[in-house]
Amino acid sequence: MAPREQILDAAARLFTGSGFAATSTREIADEVGIRQASLYYHFAGKDEILGELLEKTVRPTLDSLDDLAQVAGPEARLYTLAYRDAQVLAELPHNIGALPTHPDVTSTDVCDEYQAARQQLRRAYGALAAACASDAVNGSISQRQLGELIIQQVEGVVRTRAADNDVTPMELHAVAATCLRICGVPEDRAKEATRTCVL
Repeated sequence: MAPREQILDAAARLFTGSGFAATSTREIADEVGIRQASLYYHFAGKDEILGELLEKTVRPTLDSLDDLAQVAGPEARLYTLAYRDAQVLAELPHNIGALPTHPDVTSTDVCDEYQAARQQLRRAYGALAAACASDAVNGSISQRQLGELIIQQVEGVVRTRAADNDVTPMELHAVAATCLRICGVPEDRAKEATRTCVL
């Protein structure tokens, strides 16, 4: 593993275990086995490390949005996006997807940047969800609220990991299927979405 990745891995372990505010750059350097001064060769400071870790929780999914054009139908697109997003959160080291819920993280400036990226993802969920939602759902909830419900459902993977530290492919499919149910997608269209999604 490259030194920069070693630093990120050590910081992820310490931030999720001890807390962001309670972790010093010296502790991160000690965990990696380098001098503290060497850490600053790779990162300007602890906030930059945190920013990169938070970015890892949303950027892969945002980067995959353009690929959804090849997926036929809004139901299959929503299913694909939810599955991929949940998979990213399930596979991140040390469950760093939980970091944005920590009070010592939410108060940082870099968390504002994460929130802006998360809102971009929420808008994508909202647009897809509204495109496949039933008239009853679209008539009772705004696209913004629908997107927030969907993203919260996907982020439930973080809580699952905290409970048992393992998320199976079956659970990822269940998350994606639940997103369709939230939208009121009929069962036959939901089944078709699972067949035509691109994972």
